[in-house]
Amino acid sequence: MVASLGAMLLTSTGCFTTWATTRLAGKSAAWDEKVREETVPLPGISERLVVALPLNAETFRLECHSMQSAKDAVYRTAYRYGSGWKKGTAIMFLLEAAVGTALLATSANEKPGNVAIGAFFAADALGTGVLFFVPRKEIYRRDEKPVTTDIRSDCPDGLVLDIAGEQFPVDAAGRIGEIGNAAFDAWLEAGQPAPAPVPAPAQAGPYVPPAYGAPITQTAPMTAAVAQAPVALPGPLLISFQGKTQELGLGYIDRCVMNHARHPETAPCSSTTNTLATALFEVPVGTFGTVATN
Repeated sequence: MVASLGAMLLTSTGCFTTWATTRLAGKSAAWDEKVREETVPLPGISERLVVALPLNAETFRLECHSMQSAKDAVYRTAYRYGSGWKKGTAIMFLLEAAVGTALLATSANEKPGNVAIGAFFAADALGTGVLFFVPRKEIYRRDEKPVTTDIRSDCPDGLVLDIAGEQFPVDAAGRIGEIGNAAFDAWLEAGQPAPAPVPAPAQAGPYVPPAYGAPITQTAPMTAAVAQAPVALPGPLLISFQGKTQELGLGYIDRCVMNHARHPETAPCSSTTNTLATALFEVPVGTFGTVATN
């Protein structure tokens, strides 16, 4: 019995030793008892609409998500070193004292090392006994935590996409119709590089530069492709809601990724790009629903 109890206690440090080590680390070794929390909503609720355009989709579709953001004040009351703590330290005091006594005062002390172990638990039992008399400590704390409430995941009425100056209403599913899709395809293709020009055939025979002052009757052979002119990117992609306009910022690589997703026969693009282009609209509270309450 004593051997099994000693083995159990040896798997951990003593109660007092654990408490002291935890305190030296700047933490509390005592658990909170009779915890009570009260949550109070704080003023300053905001509501926003996030509109996202997936870049790897085969068809055009906007994703809409509306939410409310707020903060709650959490008031927490509890106490430490209460009745639960005293019961725990009393039990550990008895166990450690019993093991220490058994290892020091019985035949078990004939085994090497048992004397040192017994002395450790006897000393730790004294410290644990002192912990029994630690006065109860009241705990009061106030924390603030963010609270995000999801409202809707459909696109609201009045959302409009502007493509090259032409506006297309967005339906609840984030679609812009066949005409809008055709306009978006044209907008994407306008930002893609043109095919490389075909090199002109080389002249027959070696090229002989004209003598100084003689009229030029030959041109040098073209041995390389003409330098490709820079691509003129189309205008920005704009999304509007309630009189506010945001740009769905798409760089050259983003446009290329979208074009390849819709037309797999085109050359693939770099994979180091975003997966979404987003726009954020701050709206009056209550635009998409009532104010969330706890």
